[in-house]
Amino acid sequence: MKHSTDSQAGFFSTFQSRCWNWVASAFPKAIYNNLEERTLRFTEEALELVQAAGLSKERVLSVVEHVYAKEPGEVHQELGGSMVTFLNINPVI
Repeated sequence: MKHSTDSQAGFFSTFQSRCWNWVASAFPKAIYNNLEERTLRFTEEALELVQAAGLSKERVLSVVEHVYAKEPGEVHQELGGSMVTFLNINPVI
């Protein structure tokens, strides 16, 4: 019998593939295959989420100042942290 984490990993792998296929069909390659563009869209969606959840612009800007006061992290590690945080915000909304 598979563990639930195995089936969850399969779900997310399939979900990511479906999302990527949608983005690739909806936008030109210069948009969907551009790291700066993808991270800007991620930032926009994250900001819309925190705004909808009631965070003030001032609070968000204080987090921006905190983050940019540090040395940049490793992209893959920060991506993992973003995914864990995203998946754990849903239960408290």
